[in-house]
Amino acid sequence: MLQISNGQMAALRALRHAAFALWLRDYVRRNDPSIVAAWSDDALVEGLQIAIRRATRYGITEPVSVAEYFSAMVLHGPMFDELPLVHALLTNPAVPPNARIHDVFRRASAEKWTTADRTSAAWWPDAVQAAE
Repeated sequence: MLQISNGQMAALRALRHAAFALWLRDYVRRNDPSIVAAWSDDALVEGLQIAIRRATRYGITEPVSVAEYFSAMVLHGPMFDELPLVHALLTNPAVPPNARIHDVFRRASAEKWTTADRTSAAWWPDAVQAAE
């Protein structure tokens, strides 16, 4: 019987996540080029990897939903999900996880986004590690 060790599984997971980040990089460059025009490919992949990890905490795993999560991080600050209203929407058990980010964009008001902007996205991608 074939057995795969935990280390091998971790390596496979890392490869899958890296491939997903590269796919998302191309998707974001095609579909939302204005928000990442100044980003190098390396910085974009790094930011996307952070977005993947953070989105996954909320059960958000579908590519388009993760791309939307990343867009919110760029537009409203990498810690946007810590706002009470946003966090409540992202953890709402009545909404499927991949639909929650859509609720955030629909239901969060302009003043809530202004509050999120206190951790301005202007410093992206220089300090993306702070978002982890």
